[in-house]
Amino acid sequence: MDDLENAVNEVSMLVKQASLFLRDSIKTFGEDKNPSTNVDILISDFLSDSLRRVVDVDVLSEESASSFNWTSERIWLIDPIDGTMNFIAGAPDVAISVALVDRDFNAVLSVIYLPFYDEIYTAIKNRGAYLNGKPINHEHPKLDIVAYGLPADASVRLDQIAKAITILIRNGFVLRQSGSAALDICRVAKCTWKVFFEDGLYVWDVAAANLIALESGCSTFIALSGDSYQCNYISCNTETLLDEMKGLLG
Repeated sequence: MDDLENAVNEVSMLVKQASLFLRDSIKTFGEDKNPSTNVDILISDFLSDSLRRVVDVDVLSEESASSFNWTSERIWLIDPIDGTMNFIAGAPDVAISVALVDRDFNAVLSVIYLPFYDEIYTAIKNRGAYLNGKPINHEHPKLDIVAYGLPADASVRLDQIAKAITILIRNGFVLRQSGSAALDICRVAKCTWKVFFEDGLYVWDVAAANLIALESGCSTFIALSGDSYQCNYISCNTETLLDEMKGLLG
C-alpha cells in the first residue's frame, strides 16, 4: 500500500469521525440563501487540523476561503457540509467532501461521505473510483435523468436557468434537484443520473466529486471563473452526452 492509498484510508476515517458533529444542535448564521452553521465550522476545524497530519500542506475550506493564503503546490480542499440548507431542514442529501488538489484544482485523491446514506466514495487519480470499498462499474443509466443545481445567486441567473431547463425538458430529459452538487455528481458516477450541471458553483463543491466521476468512466467539464473560486460544471455518463449537453446548455 503506497502513500496515496494510506492517505485515502486515513481521510475516510476522518470524514466519518467528522460526521459525528452532525448530531450537534444547529445554530445558523450568514445569508438566508447561503447559510452556514456552527456544525460547518466544527467539521471544518476538525478536518483542517486532522488532514495536515495526513499530508502537511495548506488547507482551503469553504468556511475559511476569505482568509486563505496559498503557499504549497498541493492543498487540501474541504467542503464541510455540501447541502447545508438540506442539513438545516433535516433532509438527508448532505455530503462531506475532501480532496487533495493542485493549483488548477485537479484532484489527486478524493473522499466524499454521504453520512445519512452511509456511502463513502473514494478515488485516486488513474486508479479508479470506489463506493464503500467496491469498484464503481460504469453502466448505462436506466432513465434519462438530469440533475441540475440552483446556486445561491439563482435570482441573477434566472433567464439562463429557465432557458436551460426549458431546453432539457423539450429534449425529453427528466429533471431532479437535490441541493448537494457533490452528491449529485456521485450519482452520475454510479449511473443513477445521466447528467449533472450547475453554473455558479465553487471549487470545493465539485473538485472531489469530479475525480470520482472521471475515475468511474464519466466525462466532465469545468470552467473556472478567475480568482473567485467559482466555476461552471457539467458531468455526464459519456463523452457524446457531454458534447450534447455543452451544445444544449450553451
